[in-house]
Amino acid sequence: AGSVYMSSKASLRTGSGLVYSIVPESISLITKIKSLENIVWSFGDDSGFTKECIEFLVEKTTDLDAISFGPGLGVNDIILELLKKVLEKDIPLVLDADGINAAAKDPKCLKNKNIVITPHRGELARFLKKNLKEIEENPLQIAIETAKIYNIIVVLKGNQTIVTNGKDVYINETGNSGMATAGSGDVLTGMIGSFVAQGYSLYEASILGVYLHGLAGDIAAEKLGEDSIIASDIIENISTAIREIRKWN
Repeated sequence: AGSVYMSSKASLRTGSGLVYSIVPESISLITKIKSLENIVWSFGDDSGFTKECIEFLVEKTTDLDAISFGPGLGVNDIILELLKKVLEKDIPLVLDADGINAAAKDPKCLKNKNIVITPHRGELARFLKKNLKEIEENPLQIAIETAKIYNIIVVLKGNQTIVTNGKDVYINETGNSGMATAGSGDVLTGMIGSFVAQGYSLYEASILGVYLHGLAGDIAAEKLGEDSIIASDIIENISTAIREIRKWN
């Protein structure tokens, strides 16, 4: 529930006018209690999303401008089936966390889709079925190769996050070690998804999201110190980060 809430709140703070949080019935109540501005849709039962609700879920997402898929979702065959159904709609999609873990069971389902994946190095290692050490030794080249092979955008999170479409590369320089905290990645997913929904290309949205995410974290560090940053502090400083870059124009 926390992952979904933070991703949704980050989308709102980044400029989305309307955000839907789609959750299993098992976490519906707590999500609705936490959510004031985002709209919560719940499906399935206490075990999570069910096979019977997949078509209904797909129908409910048809008219959305963008989809963020994965934070707090869990991994099972139903999640993979749901992902494949959503991908058929060709709505721009940001895939993170358990969405990436589900896709690792059938990576070809992502090929040539309108999608950005946002793994940390461990998630990318699982997705590519490589040793983590191999990713850590050559993150830039592996990120580029992954983007080329699947024809997607790759955001490889970490110190100096890498964004690539397989040809162009952006290496981020905002952010700090205090952002290595639970929920930080969920915030980034919501931010990138928001920029995609506002009309930026997946590559542009990824660069802008990564930069502002890091800048919001740096602003939080100035106020609190790196040791004390939690994910919600990043969300609360998105507005200040956006105001800062608007001064450049």
